[in-house]
Amino acid sequence: MPGVNLLPPELIERRLAEKRVVILLAVIICYIVLLVSVYVIFQVRINQENTYLVELKHDNAQLSEKIAEFKVFEQRKAEASRREKIIETALAGDISWHKLLLKLSFIIPGEVSITGFTGDYSAGIKLNGEARDYISVARWIVRLEEIDELADIWLSGIQASDNEVKYDLSAQFKAALAMQQEQ
Repeated sequence: MPGVNLLPPELIERRLAEKRVVILLAVIICYIVLLVSVYVIFQVRINQENTYLVELKHDNAQLSEKIAEFKVFEQRKAEASRREKIIETALAGDISWHKLLLKLSFIIPGEVSITGFTGDYSAGIKLNGEARDYISVARWIVRLEEIDELADIWLSGIQASDNEVKYDLSAQFKAALAMQQEQ
């Protein structure tokens, strides 16, 4: 048997409306608590990111200082490269004659002698001398090929007499030939 409610229907409806208002207020309060929680969480994350940003700026400043310290070395390297190019340009047509003569003295066969030597960077070198026989002159030409600075070695003249052979040799400098080809 259903219960009998002696309260007037307006009062019942009023109590139901009050319950709905209480439920609505509870939902609104929960929603506000949720929004405040989300706000607080995001505010904490923003503070963490700001702290991280400050640390990054500090690290960046330290790295910038170190980079500035190394700029000096970069400038010194550029200055050294510039000077090196100036020296290379200045010495482009220069031959280390003492080294060349030393190399010649090491490789000349014992049965060959040099009686005349002229040299110029653009014209190359000219050697005049005497040898015991043609084979000695040929050995001398082969040995001249061993000198890295020389190219285009030519036997421009040879004369044989009873006991000796007189020769005339010429050679170009590889660097001079390369410069001529570039032009």
